Amino acid sequence: STASVTGNTFTGFERALLFQDATPAVGIAAKVNHNVFDVVIDAPGKAVELVDVKDVIDARNNRWGDLDDAATVMSYVLLSGATEGRGGGIVVEPIIMP
Repeated sequence: STASVTGNTFTGFERALLFQDATPAVGIAAKVNHNVFDVVIDAPGKAVELVDVKDVIDARNNRWGDLDDAATVMSYVLLSGATEGRGGGIVVEPIIMP
């Protein structure tokens, strides 16, 4: 699957991003850049949840709620299923400051 999401504002969602690959994994080539995620990010999975993802998602240059530190955003990323074992992940740095 291929996804390119740029220049949007997302408001009122439970989490900013959720990606789930198929079984068996087919791969996800995703670029999610220059967006504003106007959501409350206060628990693992609220920024991002990756389920069975084998790829690294490009999510640089986004605004993540009121968070201003990439390490803090990453602390709210949840890797589910076989994501870690497959090498999947996400890149959020640099981020856009609130």
